[in-house]
Amino acid sequence: MKKLIVRVFHKKQDEKIVRKIEEKGSKGVFVREKPVFCMPRNGNRVKGLIDGEEAMKEIGESIDQAKESIYITDWRIDPEIILIRRGVHWLKGKTLKEILEKKGEEGVSIKIIIYESPFFMDVVKGEKKRNILEEKEKIECYCHKWMMGYSQHEKTVIVDHKIGFLGGIDLAQGRWDTRRHFIEADIKEKGEEIFKEECYNTMINKEEKQEKIRLPWHDIHCKIEGEAVNDIERNFIEKWNKICKVEERIIKQKEGRKEIIGTMSVQIVRSNSKEAGGRYKVERGCYEGIVRIIERAEHYIYIEEQFFISNYGSKRIWNLISFIIGNKIIEAYRKKEKFKVIIVVPLWSEGELESIIVKSIMELFRKTIISGKLSLIQRMKKEGIKDIEEYLKILTLYTFGKKKQEGKEVIVGSPIYVHSKCIIVDDQYVFIGSANINDRSLIGERDSEIGAIIVDSNKIQISINGERKFVNEFALNLRSRIWAEHLNLEESQIKMVEDPIKSIEKVICPISEKNTKVYERLFEYFPSNKYPKFVDCKKHLYPPLIGDKKELKDIKGHFIKFPIGFGKEEKASLGVGKVMVE
Repeated sequence: MKKLIVRVFHKKQDEKIVRKIEEKGSKGVFVREKPVFCMPRNGNRVKGLIDGEEAMKEIGESIDQAKESIYITDWRIDPEIILIRRGVHWLKGKTLKEILEKKGEEGVSIKIIIYESPFFMDVVKGEKKRNILEEKEKIECYCHKWMMGYSQHEKTVIVDHKIGFLGGIDLAQGRWDTRRHFIEADIKEKGEEIFKEECYNTMINKEEKQEKIRLPWHDIHCKIEGEAVNDIERNFIEKWNKICKVEERIIKQKEGRKEIIGTMSVQIVRSNSKEAGGRYKVERGCYEGIVRIIERAEHYIYIEEQFFISNYGSKRIWNLISFIIGNKIIEAYRKKEKFKVIIVVPLWSEGELESIIVKSIMELFRKTIISGKLSLIQRMKKEGIKDIEEYLKILTLYTFGKKKQEGKEVIVGSPIYVHSKCIIVDDQYVFIGSANINDRSLIGERDSEIGAIIVDSNKIQISINGERKFVNEFALNLRSRIWAEHLNLEESQIKMVEDPIKSIEKVICPISEKNTKVYERLFEYFPSNKYPKFVDCKKHLYPPLIGDKKELKDIKGHFIKFPIGFGKEEKASLGVGKVMVE
């Protein structure tokens, strides 16, 4: 029996609570002990959706085909977002508002939960969005009011009790992007602009808008069909009934699908409290689900996360995700087994580089990874692991393109913003959700989150480190597609990344290493370890090309090494924004 001591923070008692999660190998990957939102459901069909273009097309089509009901929750929602922008399509150019209005006129019941925060002055306020959406009788909206340390962070769409979407993608401006992640805001396809004025987000100021440049956005979502959709819908109903008027409550949930339509077992897990509409005082299903799949890793752990803030020896931060990953690395080292961990995070969090909150998040990430006394790398070093990168790679995504400057086009580099909340282990287990790796998302009494643990019973035999093994088809396909995008591989080349261990060693590591060196050589003020203090924040965001542009052909895809020393001397007062970021 393994005992994992998990410390959490209880806001009412304001004290530490020690909670034991006892796991036996026979219990499997799913969370079955109370308080648990629901049991795993078998026989589902799941489709992984990479980036906004793919996800919003599926969401738009499903909404347009609705006959009975459409339920939406988002951290941020923009009624004017265009969901489908390329190719020949009956919804091309239609806004979310237009599609919903049409369904409302057809008699479809539409309910939307909007989160309202006072911190986003650059976007339409929640109440105004509510008024825009409620112009039509059949569209009902309620706002989750802002509270310190809490947000309604879920991103779900449920259509006709049969189709559910969840993951990291809000139906909001700036989230629609293609797998190529262009930085040019005015780029055209067949004479038509695919990125409109709305493509800018809070990293971009008015000056950058004039320069016709955008911040690329990478994200992961999923579409679920089957019995698990009932659980996604029940989550919505609990939230809706908590904040709506008594007479507007959904009294009885309509029965959805129960038949077997696919090969996947799916468990819907939440970070939730009774105050946010839950049945239990607190649910930590996202945390426990992530712990369970990481605990089962034998070959590799692949993580894409917007935030990665975990206990590094601090009394303030309670989640132990980093500690558990460290245990797996140390276990493999002691057994002399090959084991790989890749963590992909954004170069810095959304916001301006000068912001105290952005600086605080950068410092907390550094402490989690390398500088805290119980950080991931410090624990590895204490164990005697000399070659850290043999086990652990911290990466980010980067690209280059053109911007307008004084009437001319100049080539600049740009981060690709990683907003995903996805974990893939051994091509066996997948977690996709809205939960970041930080206490805000994981302890259950702060941000409300939703996620899915996905295990496919359809097996495929592949080579892992040269040995033939059976893996789950969904996990294999999702991981392969993600890596193919980041390496700029065509569909015909996807076999190059079939073996995860050899792909990491022979493809991802050398390419990310080479890409990093090329960017450092060619671009002035490229964010790197040579800048422990920021020199020019605007040029760090979009560093100009100063080398020979012919050498840009040496850059393959988007992976680069994360510059852990970038800005390390830019100390921030963690007290100012700790509730906001930890």
